[in-house]
Amino acid sequence: MSETPPALVVPSRFGPAAAESLSLVPWERLHHAFGRGTVSDRLSGSVEATLRAFASDDPETASAGAHELGSNVCHQGTIYEATAYAVPFIAAIAAGEERMTPRLRSALSFLAAIAHASSFETDGGSMGSRGPGVGPATHAALRSSDAAFVAIAARVPPSRRFIAALRTFAKMKTIWRGDASRVLKLVEQIEKADA
Repeated sequence: MSETPPALVVPSRFGPAAAESLSLVPWERLHHAFGRGTVSDRLSGSVEATLRAFASDDPETASAGAHELGSNVCHQGTIYEATAYAVPFIAAIAAGEERMTPRLRSALSFLAAIAHASSFETDGGSMGSRGPGVGPATHAALRSSDAAFVAIAARVPPSRRFIAALRTFAKMKTIWRGDASRVLKLVEQIEKADA
């Protein structure tokens, strides 16, 4: 008998304050790129720890968190069970930015790669969604993050085209890899946007 997935937690606050809700997620039950729950003392050994670091007010800590977060939840283009639970936090943390910062660029890049991977499954040998129900759960998590996406677009005009495409993708009932690829391509424009 399979375990019932935990309820998705969507932070009620944006920016670093979103991390206050991290303890509501049973991270120890969730699989990520390196195993289930906390697998080591290193930052990459815990999705919760990488999200806390990503939310940090210290730019160096946030940058380290971004690097390890990408490894944990979208490792070489593959997403996992924990990815769906990380998505609302990535979006909410990013929604606290007032301009195109390195953290916002990282978040939008993660969200694009995650959206792309949610549109197809993998057997473990290539990128995509790994595990039963990972793609649909991640797609639902993108949909649940709409308030954060609206806030990002309102605060940071260079993100608007990307956010519009991401919101459209998240609302689709049937997802196609081509639709996700269009979202992924918009990241190039985000990376060129002025800080």
